[in-house]
Amino acid sequence: MTDSYIVFTCSREKLDPYVAFIYSKWLRSLRYGSEHFRLVDSGAFYHQEHRKIGKILEHDDAEIRLATLSDDLDVVLGFSVTEHDHLHYVYVHKDQRNLGIGKSLVPDDIKTFGNLTKLGQIVWQKSIPDLKFNPYRYL
Repeated sequence: MTDSYIVFTCSREKLDPYVAFIYSKWLRSLRYGSEHFRLVDSGAFYHQEHRKIGKILEHDDAEIRLATLSDDLDVVLGFSVTEHDHLHYVYVHKDQRNLGIGKSLVPDDIKTFGNLTKLGQIVWQKSIPDLKFNPYRYL
């Protein structure tokens, strides 16, 4: 259990130490968290999704939020990538879930989201059913 964590918006200039984490967790959790993406050829999935994530991270209005331990910014507990009122992705390490980290990573003004996993569908239906699923926004 995490005793103390902080959530901060990471500027592009300071994103480098976290980029590999974001790519690996986003790709892996989407691949294995979605029955749909498991059916896609592995090479095609990783190639195309890696390109898509890169384009999203390059958007001028993309906002990357990180949750880290308060006393060690190198220990990342989760992240979110948003753009205006659209959530591209949110991830929280499996051992840190149900502690409010995911909720703290997502701005209150989110109206749409672009990726859906089995766990994401449960959270959506239970906690935020008014959000609209739109995987094509900002691509």
